[in-house]
Amino acid sequence: MKKKITILVVINFIVAISSISLNSKSKLPQITDLNLSDIEALAQSESGGDNWWVQPETRRCKLELGGGWFESSVERVCVFCATPNSCTAKSCGEVF
Repeated sequence: MKKKITILVVINFIVAISSISLNSKSKLPQITDLNLSDIEALAQSESGGDNWWVQPETRRCKLELGGGWFESSVERVCVFCATPNSCTAKSCGEVF
């Protein structure tokens, strides 16, 4: 009888500790509309129109002249870099 009571007390103790643990983990911070608008504003500023963190890269391209004619040309694309630069993209065949 004493053994059964001890086992029941231990099981109740384990269940109580488990429920306390689960309740504390389920109280995660909720994302509010204000937080979402802040995140969206930051994301828009990163993809903004300024080309400060990009550098020019020249790539070969095929310039279609029409009538089945084409020639090899180059285009300038702006790629991300770690140092501040300025870049204006130019399509295939444009002067830069």
